[in-house]
Amino acid sequence: MLTELFVQKFRETVKKGNLFSYPLIWDDKRGKLCVSQWHHANAVVVTLGNLVHYRKGDVGIFNLLHVVFYALIAFSIGGCIYSFQSEDVARVWRCGILYGRTFRARYNLTPTSPATLHFNQAFLKINRPVNFIINMLPFIISSHMFIFPRHPVHFPNIYPPNSYPFFLTFLAYPPIAIFGLVNYAYLAKTLFQGAIGFIMLILPLIQDQLRPTTHGNKCSTKLRHHPADIALVYRALQLIMKEISLVFGNYLPAIQSVFGQLAVTSGYTVIGGSGKGGETFTSVLIIVCVPFAVLSWAVMLSCAANLDIKSRECIQSWKRGGIEAGWSRDEVRYMAKFRKSCKPIDFNCQGMMRITKKTVIKFVQGIVRGIFRMLLALKKK
Repeated sequence: MLTELFVQKFRETVKKGNLFSYPLIWDDKRGKLCVSQWHHANAVVVTLGNLVHYRKGDVGIFNLLHVVFYALIAFSIGGCIYSFQSEDVARVWRCGILYGRTFRARYNLTPTSPATLHFNQAFLKINRPVNFIINMLPFIISSHMFIFPRHPVHFPNIYPPNSYPFFLTFLAYPPIAIFGLVNYAYLAKTLFQGAIGFIMLILPLIQDQLRPTTHGNKCSTKLRHHPADIALVYRALQLIMKEISLVFGNYLPAIQSVFGQLAVTSGYTVIGGSGKGGETFTSVLIIVCVPFAVLSWAVMLSCAANLDIKSRECIQSWKRGGIEAGWSRDEVRYMAKFRKSCKPIDFNCQGMMRITKKTVIKFVQGIVRGIFRMLLALKKK
């Protein structure tokens, strides 16, 4: 369930993100997320501004730092979610938070209950290091423009060195770039926190609480003794995951391909670098930032694939587990019919792809093969 600690941390992230044009605001009176027209307009301007920058920039400069192109495309995809679907994103977060509150009230889960304490401890263990890394990334990336201001990847270098346009542009460029990076950082933080919260909401339920054949879990809500409640909770989880897929699923193919290319081009840039000072620092910057992004995406894929696996096991457990759990004959028959109508809980892009165990394996295989082919190409040179 999504506890009050999760809501508090999420609210703090949203309020800090508002300083950097995060399009959603937290309404303290109603206790839910809303869309700010002012912040939403700013977010659209930031996203479109970056897209215009891609079109105006000389694509040739990405021959030295090709990975930056894919990184900026990945940022833009994330920005588009909030810029053009702010209402949908707010609705998803509101649904999750409201369901968490309803679930706690229905099953009398107090702040000191084992299930609540277990959720809070696990959430903080994951959220604290992720927050720290995301907070540091904008400043690590922006350090490149101060150490190597003449690098061709930076916008002011379209003007002649030591000219007035160069100096004027360079005065405005760092704060604008840092603002954009921090804006993307807060978009990423809310996505990570929301994803962590939903995974920790759904996975423990289908892995333990909704199965009649598991015993002895100290965090149990005793759901397994009430088949009608099992059916109700499972349907609610299906609806939540379907809503998430409708909002975020359309971006799955694009993000999957961009992160794959990001990993391969990062390997090419690091291994095939020229060895100059600027390129050496760039390689170190890539080694610090890119693995975090790619590994985070791989972990998210693994968690989504695990939802599919565990939900199948949960549905299968209703076939014979009810007798062992002491369900009545009518309850066993009811769950048998319900089981036939159930589909696994998964994260998908309708009509194109769904996240399974094979998706994770193919993603990792694609990166390994791409880097291996890149090494062979460098060896031939």
